[in-house]
Amino acid sequence: MATFYYSFRPRDIRPAEMGEMAALISAGGCIRTPTKNNPERLIVPHRLPPHITDKAADCGGFKVMKKYQGIYPFSLEDYWTWLDAWQPRWAAMWDYCCMDTETGASLSPDQVQQNQRNTTDKAWEIWRTYRDTPWAWVPTIQGYTVQQYAQHARQMAPLIHEMWAYYQIWGYYEQFLDSTQEPPTMRRYRAFRVGIGSLVGRDHPIFVRQVVLAIQDILGSFLPLHLWGVKLRYLKSGQQMKGVVSYDSGAFNKRFGKNLEVQKEEQEELMETQAQHLWRKLQPEYADKVAPTLLLPTYQPLFPPTTIHMIQIYQQILTKG
Repeated sequence: MATFYYSFRPRDIRPAEMGEMAALISAGGCIRTPTKNNPERLIVPHRLPPHITDKAADCGGFKVMKKYQGIYPFSLEDYWTWLDAWQPRWAAMWDYCCMDTETGASLSPDQVQQNQRNTTDKAWEIWRTYRDTPWAWVPTIQGYTVQQYAQHARQMAPLIHEMWAYYQIWGYYEQFLDSTQEPPTMRRYRAFRVGIGSLVGRDHPIFVRQVVLAIQDILGSFLPLHLWGVKLRYLKSGQQMKGVVSYDSGAFNKRFGKNLEVQKEEQEELMETQAQHLWRKLQPEYADKVAPTLLLPTYQPLFPPTTIHMIQIYQQILTKG
């Protein structure tokens, strides 16, 4: 079955009111202005309740494009420090959205290619600089048309296959060193996935299916995928794809359009804070709608490479330097 990650801000965390769920915290919702007394650029979500163990991190690429014109207001070192403070199971590498975040339209072909190159370059930089972390790094494929997603998948394929081989091979190797507990690299291998971005507002089931199939045709159907920001329309469509292991959305908070006014009226009537209303009413209602879809079978890889084959691939990678 697939995993649905609820995306929310640190200010919404209420340990006593949050039930079992998978949590996604975006760096985009944690940006702060550094001060003399507190130089940190990102707010750390320290108060996550201990029963929430499936934690993931988003780099905030959509917000960076929307509010900061595609320029990250924090450094890679800031991002690593932020992740290290709360250690999610997996974390997104930096990526650059390929759609106009205001209108939902495509960027120009030249800008799409530039953002794809930037996404690829930053992913390689993160992998080379911060490879050995307790969490799994998650690269993201960007595009707007099916052909553009396929184009970026080809560009990212060497990195993605190297990452998958690294996590798998060393995970299996380490488990023989200490059989008393799951080794860190095996945990990373189980958490590893490849993200598909620029789907916000464009999550028609047929389109998503075409994108997933195009990417799997290039990267291989054995790689687990995560769909960034898909909404209830896709989740309820029943067209869940083999290989898609997780989704995320922050839409359950209904902080948009007419929903926002209705939510404010309900909060005032019940004398609840925004966060209290979120976990008492909105999240359980959304969970009931999403649950049936998430029970469908998902990650059933077709002819996955054997460990011996992956050892050979990784040896070739090491030989090439």
